Amino acid sequence: MLVAVLAERESQADALLQDQGMTRYDATLYISHGIAKQDRLSPGPDGPQALAVSVMPPGLSAKVLLLNDDYTPMEFVVHVLERVFDKDRETATRIMLEIHNEGTGICGIYPYDAADAKVTEVLDLAHQHQHPLQCVLE
Repeated sequence: MLVAVLAERESQADALLQDQGMTRYDATLYISHGIAKQDRLSPGPDGPQALAVSVMPPGLSAKVLLLNDDYTPMEFVVHVLERVFDKDRETATRIMLEIHNEGTGICGIYPYDAADAKVTEVLDLAHQHQHPLQCVLE
């Protein structure tokens, strides 16, 4: 179905891709191989290999979410929100309670690369402190 949409010359998908500075070919490469327009193929010992410089089209943003679990202390979640997401104590506590009560909480919306870096930072921090806290992109 996606291929059919991308194959149409005057489709809404084509217009959206053009707004992002991408062609249908770029989208097809991204979908099939995770290669974005600005990535390059470089020769390797076993032939061409894709460099994963940036697999998301420029300009896209992502929502960063923390997920509830039954083991991570609430105080640690507040600490993560203050340290990684620069939230004040009151806001961090509010988000932590949302995570606890609703199952997830939004930490912020960031450009994709920054959001990905924040997820990695949270997961590393949780691992260092031996907590199972999970952080995801949406």
